[in-house]
Amino acid sequence: MKKTFSILEAYRWAWQRFKEHFQFLAVTVIALGLIFVLLDQLSEGPYRKNIFVILTQIIFAVVLAVGVITVSLNIHNNVKPQISDFFITVGVFWRYLVVQISVNLLILLGFIPIIIIGLLVFFSVLISSLNPYIFTLAIISAIPGLYVICRLQFPLFVLVDEKPDRPLEAVKKSWNITRGLELKIFGLILSIGIINFIGAIPMGLGLIITAPVSVLALVFVYKSLEGISAQSPTISGEAESLSSTITSA
Repeated sequence: MKKTFSILEAYRWAWQRFKEHFQFLAVTVIALGLIFVLLDQLSEGPYRKNIFVILTQIIFAVVLAVGVITVSLNIHNNVKPQISDFFITVGVFWRYLVVQISVNLLILLGFIPIIIIGLLVFFSVLISSLNPYIFTLAIISAIPGLYVICRLQFPLFVLVDEKPDRPLEAVKKSWNITRGLELKIFGLILSIGIINFIGAIPMGLGLIITAPVSVLALVFVYKSLEGISAQSPTISGEAESLSSTITSA
């Protein structure tokens, strides 16, 4: 049976889990947001070229990404999230960098057509003979890049979840599990962008809700494509109780 997912069901599940872990998620988003603002201010000030500040930003970005995914996966697996989820090893750090750089390069390759079209537009403007069909061509040329983005939506989830020995295995698995679902994944990405744009309007306060819900929705989709249904705490608890009853009998 072909694996698929429901965007509506992903958000419904994510919203339910967000409400269950509201205190932890809200406090975490606020704390990480404050750290991000502090580092951003340092990068804008007299320390913007300081190698220590640059390295700190890179390390924080990796810790943030891995920690957020770990927390979301734990919530999916009915494991209580905690601050220690953000503590990562040196090995995970380097594997993350390898995967992220590989994904970025592949996405860049996908956008080469639109880069070429952009150069054509630039030179067309210079010689004052802009072809009216050039913009249609530009939109079409963006499709390969968007296609790659959709196919490579989950390498980091695979990396954190399965911890493969070879980091590029995470890229390969993401490519495999998203095959044939590009349009649905694009719809999910688009909806996440819209939701977080709306969440950012009231001074970014809405992101306290929309950011964790978005990541949880992505985790739901990732696990659905793996063929693992999101676990229900109630069902899990009942199964455990039944198992212990049978054992004692």
